[in-house]
Amino acid sequence: PAMRPTDVMLWVATLLFVSAVADSLSSRHALGRRALALRGITSRSKIASSIPCGSTSMTQNAVKESHRSTLPRSKAIITRATWLDSKGVVEVDLPLERCWKMWQRREEIPKWMPWIQAVEVDKEDNEVSRWLLSTETLGQKFEFSWKARNLPPLKNKMIHWKSVDGSMGGSGFGSAIQVRNKGAVRFRRMDEEKCEVQLVISFEVPDLLTPIAEQVTPIVNSILQADMDRFKQKAVAGELKEFDEMR
Repeated sequence: PAMRPTDVMLWVATLLFVSAVADSLSSRHALGRRALALRGITSRSKIASSIPCGSTSMTQNAVKESHRSTLPRSKAIITRATWLDSKGVVEVDLPLERCWKMWQRREEIPKWMPWIQAVEVDKEDNEVSRWLLSTETLGQKFEFSWKARNLPPLKNKMIHWKSVDGSMGGSGFGSAIQVRNKGAVRFRRMDEEKCEVQLVISFEVPDLLTPIAEQVTPIVNSILQADMDRFKQKAVAGELKEFDEMR
């Protein structure tokens, strides 16, 4: 059977979780090698200080021997990361200003992005919202959530946000995932009664796993395109509320 969008997104989350673990292990490996090298330097210093003055050649030989026995044989692993983009775009037969106001109502987003169960705006800080992804697979419920902070918008041009570091969590593997992500919705006026709306969502993936993540990107693109098609349908049908109605 075909996978549901929520299942695919959780698969992506799992991939990113593995990426985060690999990155963490690489960092620990590098720190361990640096500590080993530091201990070697300290040992060489002690050897040098214990040899009587005037024994220059003996000192140099002792230091070289200590250097060979304590320094790591290979360089520490340094993990680099790449931002991978997925996107969807539609032309909507509505004035740009109306579509802009619909996207400003973040609580409405699950209506056209069903793989997102809920978007909850923080009561104390309106620029922060909590996003919840939930599904049931193999008889077990999995949840993955994160907080996002809205960045200063470009009115009628772009709404964008980024995840809050350390805010990810959930049940099962979701409780351990810490992956940076960001998103943007761009608006372009085509005429007074028509506009283009483009959604871009990006995830940070270690370079080591980028080839694998790139294989998933076309699937995520198709999910986001379906989401944008759904937004267009609901917006034109008048099924979506606009931000002004909250006041």
